Amino acid sequence: MPMSLRRSWRSRLAADRLLLLTDTPGVLGEDGKVIERLSAPRASELMATGTISGGMIPKVEFALSAMRRGVANVAILDGREPGALAAALQGRAAGTIVSKYA
Repeated sequence: MPMSLRRSWRSRLAADRLLLLTDTPGVLGEDGKVIERLSAPRASELMATGTISGGMIPKVEFALSAMRRGVANVAILDGREPGALAAALQGRAAGTIVSKYA
């Protein structure tokens, strides 16, 4: 995540959902499958155990930070997938939805 984006992320947001488009289908679980819904505590646990690793760590950390600043939930989805953005905007599962209490 660019440092300039991190620096500008200090204010409070009031948003229902933040969409993070990436080049992966979402957060993968221990079985290698996409986790459709992920609570904040479970996300922290999966990062601590190494299940969430590599380039997904900054995305999940950013999602958790967004929720601490007022965003209700964050969708991490594959921006290359046709229809993924439309599905996420309509509240349908597309990628992983991270929320306080999945």
